[in-house]
Amino acid sequence: MATALLGLVVLGTAPAATAATLPVAHGSVNQVWATGIPANSTTSLLNRAGKVVQTEKADAQGGVLYRNVPAGSGYRLRLASHATSAPVTVHKLTAAPWDPSIYEQTLKSSGYGYVTTRDGTKLAYAVHLPTNPATLGVGLGDGTESLLTQLTSIDRKSVV
Repeated sequence: MATALLGLVVLGTAPAATAATLPVAHGSVNQVWATGIPANSTTSLLNRAGKVVQTEKADAQGGVLYRNVPAGSGYRLRLASHATSAPVTVHKLTAAPWDPSIYEQTLKSSGYGYVTTRDGTKLAYAVHLPTNPATLGVGLGDGTESLLTQLTSIDRKSVV
């Protein structure tokens, strides 16, 4: 019976929080963003020297976005609890990718998949190759051809 009681005590005890959960910030083009922040809480953006450069309130879903942030490294996001993110880099708007390895991603030739953009955002994609005949309905014998001809002639009239 003592064993059962001990087991009950262990199961009934919640683990103690040893450290605040650190926010995860992301740098982008003249922006810093984060999700998973306590809803409606005040956050601060710190520069490399640890000085507050902007303050924003998280939205009701726990997201925060800092705009018009000068390009540079070492920015950190600090919560009201003083939990602070790891440093992030804010990029300037350039045509060249920040990390050329972005072009080394393996993409599926058909079906669904994900591609990571240069700022780390994952986008879903779907590849569906055309079926035979790949003629947009021309010659299928189901009336699609005449409808396509009508639409094409309407487009031509509007251009002229």
